[in-house]
Amino acid sequence: MHYIIAFDVSDDKVRRKLCKMLLNKGVRIQESVFAVNLKKHEVKSMTKNLEKTLNKQGIIHIINVCGTCAKKSLAINKEIEYYATD
Repeated sequence: MHYIIAFDVSDDKVRRKLCKMLLNKGVRIQESVFAVNLKKHEVKSMTKNLEKTLNKQGIIHIINVCGTCAKKSLAINKEIEYYATD
C-alpha cells in the first residue's frame, strides 16, 4: 500500500526520529514529506510508532494513495521512483 506521510514538528529531536523511521520505509519527497510503501500488517504498527514518537508535539498526515492513483502521479524533474509496482 502506498502512502504519503507529511508532518509538521518544531522539535528537532522528534523531527530526526520521525525522519529516520520514515526513511527506513520510503523516500523523502520534501523536508517533512515522505512516500512510503507499507504492507497491510505494517500500517497499524507504523501509525502507533509515529504517534508515540510525535508525543503530541506536532501533527502527522497519513494519506493513502491507491495503486491506480500512484501510477497516475506525476513528479517533474524526479530522479527517484517513489512507488514500487505491486
